[in-house]
Amino acid sequence: MTDIAGLLTGMIPPLMRRWAVPGVGVGVLTPDGSHRLGFGVTNVDHPLPVDEHTLFQIGSVSKTFVGTMLAAQADAGRLGLDDLVADHLPGAGLDRRITIRHLLTHSSGLFGDHLIINGPRLLADGADDSIATGVAHIAGLPLVFAPGTNYSYSNAGLIVAGRLLEVFTGRRYAELVRTEVLEPAGMRHTCTTADEAITHRVAAPHRSDAGPEVARTAGWQRGWQLPGWDVPGGGLVSSASDMLDYARYHLAGKTPAEPFVPQRERSGASERIGLIWRLDDVDGVRLAYHGGLTIGYCTQLCLVPEQGIGFVLLTNGTSGEQVNQEVRAALLRELVGITSEAPPAEPGDAPADAAGLAGSFDASFYRLELSPRPEGRAAVRIHRPTPRPGNYYLEPPSIEQVAWCGRDRLVITEPASERGTTIDVCRDDSGAISGLRLRDRLAPRVDG
Repeated sequence: MTDIAGLLTGMIPPLMRRWAVPGVGVGVLTPDGSHRLGFGVTNVDHPLPVDEHTLFQIGSVSKTFVGTMLAAQADAGRLGLDDLVADHLPGAGLDRRITIRHLLTHSSGLFGDHLIINGPRLLADGADDSIATGVAHIAGLPLVFAPGTNYSYSNAGLIVAGRLLEVFTGRRYAELVRTEVLEPAGMRHTCTTADEAITHRVAAPHRSDAGPEVARTAGWQRGWQLPGWDVPGGGLVSSASDMLDYARYHLAGKTPAEPFVPQRERSGASERIGLIWRLDDVDGVRLAYHGGLTIGYCTQLCLVPEQGIGFVLLTNGTSGEQVNQEVRAALLRELVGITSEAPPAEPGDAPADAAGLAGSFDASFYRLELSPRPEGRAAVRIHRPTPRPGNYYLEPPSIEQVAWCGRDRLVITEPASERGTTIDVCRDDSGAISGLRLRDRLAPRVDG
């Protein structure tokens, strides 16, 4: 039997030092029991020990709560996942082709990052940040693709899904998630606002590239708390203990099974999406998981439903993802027997139309310009937009060179820090290259 506590205690502190992450909360659930631990401190300036009840922002793991509630409504026959969203939100100005299922599988075509890029401007002077207002800001924007025809991670889709729940039930989202999920799952400390969090032990966000240093700049939001419209897609605040109770709630079969049924491919037949949950089949084992990133926080929730195993990792540093990836790999190896989730992609032969890769692709926060080179390679230049008052842009990735590793896939070869990361190549009905999908987001071709 694996000594889980010993594994975590021996592994996590060195990773925290290596990646300058001050605090980690972790929970592991197996059929034999549970482990809930904390490491490090909440705040390098005003340190308190992180324990299993310390609160962290969980970012996009919040999206799974939306999927759980809408699946429950569908399971009870109150609505259908293929209902048109416009029928439930009349007058909202949303494309009439979009269904609830599209929202929950990131296939709606809604431009996902409008409220991040324009957040500082839209939130200025105490402006209304309700979910209804968020939908109003999204309505009428051009779709990135026709609903149901592609896949691109969309925060906007979850804002719409949260508003649909509010209108359908006649209740505020924060109240609904508390009564429908948090209380039944026994999540007593999880909350949505700074006013609630302040009465608990809270991990402060940190910049890992600064030593670490407390992150005092807000990003796109007004302060530490995310805008109200971001609560469905990223605004929950929780602890390792509460999130492990959430994992148990799912593994015990107290929620509908539909979220864990593959709905469409994300990137190849073994990487699919259910209702919000990412579903990967590795060595014959189905993994259901979701990650979360906000300014200074990184979260990972992973379930192995067929084996009754689940674990959660919460960190309060911008390099927390590196810690989470290594601990996740170790837990899957020791508990499930998965030695490698995916072999590193290697450069291969270029397809006959490789020259069609030349051009510019709009990735929202930056633009990619690709220039083919010999031996199936392509040079990449990243163009940042000119900063404008009231706008916010996430830091672009470092990409210098890519190579073909299949007809519809590229692999980053330079720099070394990104080597092995893959990029999907998307094509239009004629087979021409129409876009790239990097880190789950579609970057359409913009050079005509």
